[in-house]
Amino acid sequence: MINSHITEQFHSERLNLNPGTMGSPSREVREAALKFYEGDLAAYPLGQYLRGRELLKSTRALAAQIWDSDPQALAIFQGGTTAILGQLAMALYAALATELRRPIIVACSGDEHSGGVHGFASHPGFEVVTLGEDVLFNEAHLDAIRPDIVFVSHITYTGKRYPVEDLARRLHGREQAPLLIVDAAQSLGLLPELPIHDADLVVGSAHKWLFGPPGTGLCWMSRRMSQKLQPYFCNGFALDMSADLGSFEASGGQDFSKLAGLHAALSLYLQTGPLNVSRQSESLARYFLERAKRIFPLVEWTQTAGILVAHFVDGGAYPLYAALNAKGIHTKLIQLPNSKRQLWRLGFPYYEATARLDRALDEIERTAAVKI
Repeated sequence: MINSHITEQFHSERLNLNPGTMGSPSREVREAALKFYEGDLAAYPLGQYLRGRELLKSTRALAAQIWDSDPQALAIFQGGTTAILGQLAMALYAALATELRRPIIVACSGDEHSGGVHGFASHPGFEVVTLGEDVLFNEAHLDAIRPDIVFVSHITYTGKRYPVEDLARRLHGREQAPLLIVDAAQSLGLLPELPIHDADLVVGSAHKWLFGPPGTGLCWMSRRMSQKLQPYFCNGFALDMSADLGSFEASGGQDFSKLAGLHAALSLYLQTGPLNVSRQSESLARYFLERAKRIFPLVEWTQTAGILVAHFVDGGAYPLYAALNAKGIHTKLIQLPNSKRQLWRLGFPYYEATARLDRALDEIERTAAVKI
C-alpha cells in the first residue's frame, strides 16, 4: 500500500498522465530546492560549493544504495537523457575515431525515440543503422553489420520493453564486443531494477518517473566505457574529486539547489519502496485499460509496466488529446513519421487514485463520443 502522506506530496487539480515529458515534482522536492539558498547562502559562493559537494556525494551514495551499484560507476547529471547522451556522444566519437579511423557504426532498434539517438544521428562521424528485433537479436546478422555501438531503450516510446539483459549476454560473449548503451528514460523510477550491471552505459532522466527537479539525470558506466570517454570529456575540475566519474558531472557555477531536490526525490522513492511504486503504477494502468478498451474496442493497446500506448491507425486521435489537455488532463500524442498512425501514450504515477482516473475516463468517453 502507498502511504497517504506520500500521495499528498503530489496533490494537484491537474491530472498529469504524460510519460513523455517531465513528471510532477513532489512538495518535498520543491521545498528542498527552495531551502538550499536559505539564509545568506545566495551571497556566499564558496558555501554553495561546499553544500553542493556534500549533496552530490550523499545523492550518489543514495542512488547506489537504491540500485545496488558501485557509487564509483555512477554520475549525477544536471540534464535529462537527451542532454546527457548528446554530451557523451561527442566524447565517444573522439575516443572511437582515434581508435578506429573510420565511420563509427551505431546499431539501434526501430523503436528508438529521436531524442535518444539524435546525438549520434546528427554527427557525421557516426553511421546509425536501424535494425528490427529479428536482426538485433540475431548474432549472424550482427556479425555482418559489425556495429561498434548497440543502442536500445529499456522501455521504448512505442511501449515495448527490450530484454536488455539477454542482448548484453549475446554481445559480451563476442570477440571485440560492441559497446552497449541503454536509454532508461522511461524505466528509471518505474521499474525496480535496471540493467546497470549488463550495459556499458545506462542513462535516465530523474525528472520523469522519479519526479525529481527538471533537468536532472543519472548515468552508470562500465569501466571500459569510462576509460574510453575520460580523456575526451573536457568538463573542468570535478566538484567531487573523490568520484571516479566526477569529471563527467557539472563543474563550476551551477544551480546546486537541483541536487537538493534530486536527493529529496530519491529519498521519497526509497521510502515508498521501488517495488511498491512499480506495482502500484502497473495496477493503475490495468485499471484504466479495462475501461479504455470498452471505449475504444477497435484500438490496439500495449501495456508495459505503468505505461499504456494506444495505436490509432486513422490518425484521428488529436481532437481527443487536445480536448483532454484543455480540461487539465495531460497525455502524450505522437504522430509517427510518414504515416497516418498516431501513438496515444499514458503513464500512471504511483501516487494517483482510481477515482481521479475515473474522472479522466468519464471525460474521455464524452469526448470520444463526439470527436472520434
